[in-house]
This record gives sequence, structure tokens and C-alpha cells, in this order.
Amino acid sequence: MVSHNGSENTRVFQDVREVGEFLNHSLVLKNTITKSEVALIFDWDSRIALLEQKSLKNKKKDFDSIIVEHYEALIKQYVSVDIISQEWDFSKYKLIVAPVLYLFKENTAEKIRDFVAIGGTVVMTYYSGLVNENDLVFLESPPAGLLDVFGIESEEMDALCDDEHNEVVWNGKEYRAIDYCDLIKAGQGRIMAAYGKDFYKGMPALTENKYHNGNAYYIAFRSDDDFLYDFYKNLIGDLQLKKSVDIEFCSDVMIHVRESVNKKYLFIMNFSTQERKISLPETYHSYRGNIVEGNAVLLKGYEFSVLIEDK
Repeated sequence: MVSHNGSENTRVFQDVREVGEFLNHSLVLKNTITKSEVALIFDWDSRIALLEQKSLKNKKKDFDSIIVEHYEALIKQYVSVDIISQEWDFSKYKLIVAPVLYLFKENTAEKIRDFVAIGGTVVMTYYSGLVNENDLVFLESPPAGLLDVFGIESEEMDALCDDEHNEVVWNGKEYRAIDYCDLIKAGQGRIMAAYGKDFYKGMPALTENKYHNGNAYYIAFRSDDDFLYDFYKNLIGDLQLKKSVDIEFCSDVMIHVRESVNKKYLFIMNFSTQERKISLPETYHSYRGNIVEGNAVLLKGYEFSVLIEDK
């Protein structure tokens, strides 16, 4: 911050001072909260168990990357997403996403069952519900304890080489299936998409099952980013989930909301080196940043803005 000659006239010092001034000015944000209708399960015990087990692709399981892929596909819809563990209270959410939840703890299956039964929606992926909290395999097909909830039964897993892929067609569009393809049987689950080739051509790749008042979706394959973005966009629209702003994703721009009793604070962050302009559907007041052309916000590279809306 301070140069060797003791001068404060350095770029770093001025940048840090600007941040400090903003934080001091932003004490009003101290008691604001984030309201999320969506939660994504990231469980450390499941992660460690998955990394330690010796099957599939031992050198490239990519568990962390898979979690991030689902998270990014969700936040690109501009919805708020909580990261939770299996022990968390599910009742406050409308949608829970559980990617590669290899290990089920004692009450996990029951909690998911109850959540769906009262009207919640769960998305689970391949290689979930294989072992218990002691890393001992369940003596039933995965996802253990939830076969009737998802309406499917997993029989085996095909681990693809890095240069291999399968094909899945959903909503008239073709997507790549890479790394992991779960081979499942659909009982009462509705088949939404199927594999396009190999010995399991025609087997379910994406299913939906209505269980009491809710719905359970099972994604049987690891996909490219396009599929996850399109799938969650469609699902969030169907569930009519609350978005930070109701606009299409702008490349490299993240938008998050914090709320107080009578105000909503909109944080718009440009993670690109390039200038971005965001057109908003509602009228906001500038807290930090420039509003141009009515409801549009102009952001330089790596710039952010904070806007206020009165409730």
C-alpha cells in the first residue's frame, strides 16, 4: 500500500482507500439478508468418501468441478442459491439440487422424501445414494431409500474415456454426455430424454417423477454446460422461482440481491475485462455506479454497481 519512500500516492493505496470508503458508507447493508428458494447440497463427508473409493475414474473424478457446474448453471439464471449440507433444514426451499451425493447420512433419504412429499422439487444426479455414513454400501440399488420417490433404479455406471462421449436429445436439442453415464431403469418415472448410442442406446438419461405433492428429477449423465443451463432455466421457469432480476444471463456478469425490511439492494458485478451494459426491467436508484439510458447499468471491466429499490 505504501511505497518505500513512505508516499501514499500509489495506485494500490488509492484503491484500498476507495474500498474502505465504500465499506464505511455501506454499514446500512449490515443487517440485510439474502433470501434463497434454491439450495445446492455440498457435503464434505460425501466428497471425502467419493474421492477415497476406488472405482470409475480414479484420477479424474472431478467431484468439485461437477458441483461448480451445477452451481454456475443455477446462478446464471440470476436466482439466489444457498450451499447446504445434508443436515440442513430443507423446509425453507422450493428447489434442492444434489449432484453426485455418493454418501447418504442416516436421515438424508427420509428428509428428501418428506421434502418432495409436501411439494418440494429435488434434482439428483448419477452416482448418488450408494453408501451410508460409514461408507458401507447399501444393500439395494441407488439412490438407496428413494427408488419410489425418483421412480428409477440405477443398475450400473459407464465411465467414459476422456475422448469418448454419448448423446442425449432433450427438448429437440442434442447434448453431449461425458465422463459418467448412469444406466437406469425407469419404473413409474417419466423418461424425458434417452441416450443416443452405445449398448445403452434408448435407456433413460433424464427422468421426472411426481411423488405426492412434489417432483423428483434424476440426471443420469454428466453433461456439458449447455444442458445444465437449459435444464435449470426451464425448471426455474416452471417453478416460478424468484429471480434477482428477470433478464437473460449476460456473459461474465453476476447479480445478487440483499434485502432489508423496506429496501432491496442489487449487486451487479462484471467479471470480464470488457465493458458490459445491463438493461433492467425495473427502476432502481444508484447506490454505487452509473445508471444510463433509463434502467440500464454500464460497467467497465471488473467494475461493480450497487442499486437500491424501495419495496
